[in-house]
Amino acid sequence: MKTMYWQIFLVQRVCCGLGNGLPFFLMLAIISTYFSKRKSLAVGICTCGGATGGLIFPAIIQQPIPVAGYRWIMRALGSVTLACVTTSNILARPRVPSRRTGPMLELAAFTEPPYTLVAIGMFLEFWGFYFASYFLGSFGVAVIKVPEKESIYC
Repeated sequence: MKTMYWQIFLVQRVCCGLGNGLPFFLMLAIISTYFSKRKSLAVGICTCGGATGGLIFPAIIQQPIPVAGYRWIMRALGSVTLACVTTSNILARPRVPSRRTGPMLELAAFTEPPYTLVAIGMFLEFWGFYFASYFLGSFGVAVIKVPEKESIYC
């Protein structure tokens, strides 16, 4: 089976972006309803979980891939992710009732400069972060001649 570039783009950018982004921001919204005094600290701690997973998952899968193979490692990671998401969906309960009215995408919000600047800033921040996380390791191996075993830590 020949893999095309658009297939890799579809899986990595669209499916992973939606699959990781939607639950992440929903959990941030739920967490923020429980705190009034130290809301920024609670949201910051919740945000650290994503970065921790981004550091731990690659380090965990690096060693067993040659032994177990890529397919079994991806199945194991999918099972771990499914267990974590199922647990969080069972335990997460919003404190305030959700709003039932209004459009799904409110374009009028982009007329407010603070919101527009935050949206642009988040786009650029995630663009830079994911560019570095996907290409920095391969750049280290190809150009700087970092050993492949150590490239995961770049």
